[in-house]
Amino acid sequence: MPLTVSFLARKTGITTSRTERVLRDLVNSGIMKSIRVCHLDTETGDYRGYAIRTVSEKFFESIGLTLEMIKKARKRASERLKKLARKAKIKLVNLAKVSLVVGGNPVAVVTRARRWRQPRSDEREERKKVELFKALIEKFPEKSPSEIRIILDQRKD
Repeated sequence: MPLTVSFLARKTGITTSRTERVLRDLVNSGIMKSIRVCHLDTETGDYRGYAIRTVSEKFFESIGLTLEMIKKARKRASERLKKLARKAKIKLVNLAKVSLVVGGNPVAVVTRARRWRQPRSDEREERKKVELFKALIEKFPEKSPSEIRIILDQRKD
């Protein structure tokens, strides 16, 4: 679930710098893991990307959850995603790539396409973008989402 530091700061009622310090302390204590995934933005020269943060098993153990409970919850979550991918007729890996590029969780990406009301023009464009991205993922499974995004941008020109 994508959460920004500013969002967490607003929800908790503390400043952004204090939120960053809390996250850093959680990583240093081993309760949370942080992996930086980024790419160079050729237009601005900046690095852009995500900091993937995961909560470790230590945290769950400290609040009284057993490893069996954690494994059971993980298994249920993975089964739920597999079922969602089957219903959407898309590979699980590709579903993750699409949700990473479009932004949002995989459930929202798939259910967004199931709406029965007439979509707004910006939603239509977003759907076209998602469908084209799905097609490119199927065509180039070895490419990363960043490379596919570059291909998409080249097609717009």
